[in-house]
Amino acid sequence: MAEEKYNRKNTAVKRILQEMKEMQSNASDDFMSPPLEVVIPNP
Repeated sequence: MAEEKYNRKNTAVKRILQEMKEMQSNASDDFMSPPLEVVIPNP
């Protein structure tokens, strides 16, 4: 993952990172989750 800075205390960020970790550890050909070219603003 790129060296982008996200607020890791934010519950939404925690959930997304956890789901990404689970998908990477349980790879399947049934689905894909490519990253979007969207910058998440950090207020």
